[in-house]
Amino acid sequence: MVQLYFSADDFGLTDGVARGIVSSIRDGVVATTSAMVCVPDAATHLQRWSAALPGRIGGHLQLTGGRPCLPPARVPSLVDASGAFLPSRAAVTAATPAPEEVYAEWNAQLARLAEYGIAVTHLDSHHHVHRLPGIFDVYCAIARERSLPVRTHDRRMTQALRRRNIRCADQCLTGFYGAKATADELHRAVRAATLRSGPDAVLEVMCHPGEVDDALPTLSKYTDGRAQELALLCAPDFRAELKCWGVELLDTPHG
Repeated sequence: MVQLYFSADDFGLTDGVARGIVSSIRDGVVATTSAMVCVPDAATHLQRWSAALPGRIGGHLQLTGGRPCLPPARVPSLVDASGAFLPSRAAVTAATPAPEEVYAEWNAQLARLAEYGIAVTHLDSHHHVHRLPGIFDVYCAIARERSLPVRTHDRRMTQALRRRNIRCADQCLTGFYGAKATADELHRAVRAATLRSGPDAVLEVMCHPGEVDDALPTLSKYTDGRAQELALLCAPDFRAELKCWGVELLDTPHG
């Protein structure tokens, strides 16, 4: 039987996003989330809400959006002239970040989460920067050093991770977003993934639930879609529909 779990990105982005993610886990089908520390007021949001999710918070490693934990002078290949992270994965690719700077910064981000009392259970990254050449090796190194499971992307990445003895799902379904964050679209994606990975596959579904607050439009273009995801993920009939697909919904995939 296919096993499936939902993992919510961007915990700590805003108070409303954090509150919505807590609801999606407490009242809905979401199993885990991952926290970001390099956005404004992340400390306030994480310290307010993280106690509600013991054993369910990973590190959402950033190289885009916000400002680094380390002084910009220590990570010059990761920042623009103002000392902020670059705006997109494409910009990060073009900048050719130094792996040693990525390693130092990501460890600083994980140290910051520890300062907030968060015992990280897994790793993923903002805007999928872990998929970039060079950065992937850093991602793997940190995961192995900390014995943490990680988010994969496709079968090729899964094979690369497992060669390094790093735990991950068989695939991560990243299309549950915007207009495609519907039950029908997800069902199609699950069927396709099952054909690729087999009837006993473990699938992660990336999602972005959240409540829209005043701060969100200043930090993200994805606003109303978060509220729509939250409504679906907390809908009682959605949980029932997942069971009808013949999949097992995992509650603690990293436990």
